[in-house]
Amino acid sequence: MLEMVDLKKPESFEQRAAIMNWNIFGRICGAKHLKSIVLAFGEKKLSQRTLERITKINVSHVNKGLKRLNELGIVCCLTPDIPRLKFYDLTTFGKNIARWLHDYEQENTNAALTL
Repeated sequence: MLEMVDLKKPESFEQRAAIMNWNIFGRICGAKHLKSIVLAFGEKKLSQRTLERITKINVSHVNKGLKRLNELGIVCCLTPDIPRLKFYDLTTFGKNIARWLHDYEQENTNAALTL
């Protein structure tokens, strides 16, 4: 028989932040374009065209992905006042997400090799 679990909303800021981080991490892992964009940054500041070349994703999809990642707080635009060529960088939170993605990819690769 299944037990009833008390599903309360998390009360502390840390609990809410942990759930939020995992939700964002899950969204990025589930979206191939977003994951490719985040992993392309490394420690570099990149333009839309450079991201297009690195990820081999059409620039319109890169722009949509950057907009979505900006809304999630993963990337920030370094040149918002320049209309054509914009440069982006990962936020501190974005760098943590990128590190988690990299570790997650490594674990999956190692697990697949051991099977």
